[in-house]
Amino acid sequence: FTDYSDDMILGIGLYTITYFFSMFIAPLASLLSGNERVDIVSILAVVMQVSFMVVAATFLLLHLDFVWLVLAGPITMPLVLILHIWAVRRYHLGPPKFRINPGMWWAVLKAGLPFAFIQLAITFALRVDTIVLSGYVSDEMIGWYNTAYNLTLTLTGFAVSFNNALFPTLTREHET
Repeated sequence: FTDYSDDMILGIGLYTITYFFSMFIAPLASLLSGNERVDIVSILAVVMQVSFMVVAATFLLLHLDFVWLVLAGPITMPLVLILHIWAVRRYHLGPPKFRINPGMWWAVLKAGLPFAFIQLAITFALRVDTIVLSGYVSDEMIGWYNTAYNLTLTLTGFAVSFNNALFPTLTREHET
C-alpha cells in the first residue's frame, strides 16, 4: 500500500521476527522477575543490548546496508532466549511439566485476547508518529527523530526497571 522499497519491506519483515523471539523471552523474564531474580533479568537485558551492539557495529564497520543492521536483532535474540531458558531451568523456576491439552486452547486464546490488543495498542502508540512523519520528511530526519525518541524511552526504562524490581518484593512483604 506504500511506496516503500524492497529493502525497506525486507527490513520490516526481519524486524517482525524479533517479535517472535520476544513472545518467548517476555514470559521467561516475567517468571524470573516474579521469583525476585531481577538480577538475572537485568544481566540478560544487558547481554541482549551488548550482543546487539557488537553485531550491529560489525555490520556497520563492514559498510553493509540497513537491512543487515535490522538483522542484528534476529541474530542475537536466540542467544538471549537460550540464556533465559537456561536461567529458569538452573534455578528450577519453570512451570509444571509441559503437556498438550487442546481442549483448553480456545479458553487460553480467549483469555489472552485482551493482552494481545493491549500490546498492539502500545506498539501502535509508540510508533504511529514515525509512520505519519514518514510521509512528510526524509528517512534521515526520521532516523534523527527515532534516535532522540528511543533515548527518551531508554531513560523511562530506568523507572520501569525500578518498578519491576519493587513489585515482587512488595508482594512478598505483604504476604508475610
